Amino acid sequence: MSVQGSLQIVCAKSFMEIKIRHLWIIILISCGARYAESQTTAIAYPGDNSTVSFLIPQGGLGTGSSFYFVTPSGVIAFILTASDVFIATDPYKDRVIFEGSYSSRNITFVLKNITRSDAGHYNCSTAGSTSHIPNCGLKLIVIGEPTKPVISLQSTPVVGRNVTMTCSSTSTTLPADHGLTFTYTWKIDGVNINSPGGASLTVLVESHDPQDITCHVTEDEGLGGDSDVLMITPDYPPYNASISSTSVQVKEADVVPQVTCVSTCRPACSYSWKQGSQTVVTGQVLSLGAAIRTMAGSYVCTATNTYGITQSPAVSLDVQYKPSAVLMANGQSNAAGVDERGSVVLSCAVDSNPFSSISIMNGTIRLNHVTEAATASFNWTGADCLDGGVYTCLARNIVGEMTASVTVNIKCRYLDETLKVSGLITKIFTHLLIYSTATYATWK
Repeated sequence: MSVQGSLQIVCAKSFMEIKIRHLWIIILISCGARYAESQTTAIAYPGDNSTVSFLIPQGGLGTGSSFYFVTPSGVIAFILTASDVFIATDPYKDRVIFEGSYSSRNITFVLKNITRSDAGHYNCSTAGSTSHIPNCGLKLIVIGEPTKPVISLQSTPVVGRNVTMTCSSTSTTLPADHGLTFTYTWKIDGVNINSPGGASLTVLVESHDPQDITCHVTEDEGLGGDSDVLMITPDYPPYNASISSTSVQVKEADVVPQVTCVSTCRPACSYSWKQGSQTVVTGQVLSLGAAIRTMAGSYVCTATNTYGITQSPAVSLDVQYKPSAVLMANGQSNAAGVDERGSVVLSCAVDSNPFSSISIMNGTIRLNHVTEAATASFNWTGADCLDGGVYTCLARNIVGEMTASVTVNIKCRYLDETLKVSGLITKIFTHLLIYSTATYATWK
C-alpha cells in the first residue's frame, strides 16, 4: 500500500495519525507511558475501509481473559481469545479483518465499508459487554457533509458603517461529540475576505452598489459546502441632489414654472424647499402658483432620509413686472410752484423688473431719455412764464409701460403787476359806472 499525505507522531497525545487518501490509520504508541492516556480516534468517510491499531493498556487483560470489542450500542463486534482466536459477530463477521495479536496486546483490524451507523465510542472489555478496560477503546468519527451554510445580517448595511454577517451551518458528522471544528471562507464579489471571527464577518460598507456575499464551510479535513449568494444592497444618506432648472423667469401674475428636485438615497428621501430660512414647499416639486414680485429670490431643495441630509444647488426665481413711476418737481409729486427765474428739477423714480427705458416729456418734446434704468432727471435754471405746465414721465419695459405727471406753476412778476393794474382799472370802472348811474337817476 502506497502512503500518500502526511505522517504525524504526537507523543503528547500518545497516538500517531497516518492519512492515506480518505483512509485514516490510527496507531496508539506509548511514548514511554505505561498505558495510553486516552482512547484512539479514527476518522473515516462513509464507504471507507479504515485500519485501526492500538495497544491494550498494561494490566488491562486478566490472566487468560478474552478480549471483547464492544460497539456504541453495547453489541459485541468481535472477540479475541487468549489463544489468539478471532471471532467476529454479526453484522461485523464480513466487515472486520483482524491483523493483531493477543500476546502483544496489539489490537489491529480493518473495518470495511464504514457507514454512519458505525460512528461512536467503542469499548474494550474482558467479560462480555460490561467489564470495561479503562483507557482502552475507539472513537470512530464518520464524516458527514455540513448543512448548507446560511448567511444572516446582524444589522442593516449602511454606507460608511460596519456591518456584521454570520454564517450558520450544522455538522452532520457522527458522533455528536466528534470535536471537529468548522473553517469559514468568506467572499465578497468573488474576492476572499479574511475573517478573524470565523463564523462572523464584520466589514466597513464602502460602496453604494449591491455586493454579493458567499460563505464556504469546511469541517476540518472533512467535507464542505457553499452558501447561496446573499446580495446586500446598502442604505446610504442622500447625495447628488439635483434640480431640473437653476433659473426660472416669469411675468407677474403668470404661473411659476415648476422645478423638480431629485437625490440619490436609500431609503427614499423626503423633500422640502426653502427660501432663506423659511420652508415654502414640502415635497419634491417646487410649485408656487401665480407669481408675485415678492416671490423673487433663491430657493434651495433639501433631501432627507434616516441617515442624513443634503442640499441641491439653488434655483433663482426672477419675477418680471411692468413699471410703476413717480415724477416729482422740486420734490413735489403733484404740483410745484416755482418763482420766475428760479430752478426746476424734475426727477422720475421707476420700480420695474427688468429695468425700464425712461423719458421725461414736456408735451411731445422729450427732455431726457435713459435706458435700462430706475431713475431719470431733468433740470434747468432761470425758469420763465412759458415753462409752466404739465410734465410727464414715460417708463417702458418688456412687460408694459406706465406714465406719471406733475404740474409746474411759474410765478411771473410781469403777469402779477399786470393783474394788479387790471384790477385797479376794473375797480375804477366799476365805481364810475355806479356813479354815473346814480347821477343819471337824479338828473332824470
